[in-house]
Amino acid sequence: MLRVLRWVAYSLRPLELHELFVAISTSTELDKGTAIAKAGNTEPHLSTQEDLFAFCDGLTDRSDQGTIRFVHESVRDFIQSPAMRSE
Repeated sequence: MLRVLRWVAYSLRPLELHELFVAISTSTELDKGTAIAKAGNTEPHLSTQEDLFAFCDGLTDRSDQGTIRFVHESVRDFIQSPAMRSE
């Protein structure tokens, strides 16, 4: 879930659900060095866009324009906090 929330927090523009789904379905160089990658991926397999949306329910929602956003700015603040950067 942390990887999904980081995509929402750090994307340069709001992402649509299908864009977020593609982003988390793709491994990047940055993913290789994370603690999650080293420990093995323990997140459930998200086979559809709706699975992804349901997985983050309560922390994210869909705007009227169809983009994914945090339900409250405090979620973004927490994901971008110094403590979360080391994870």
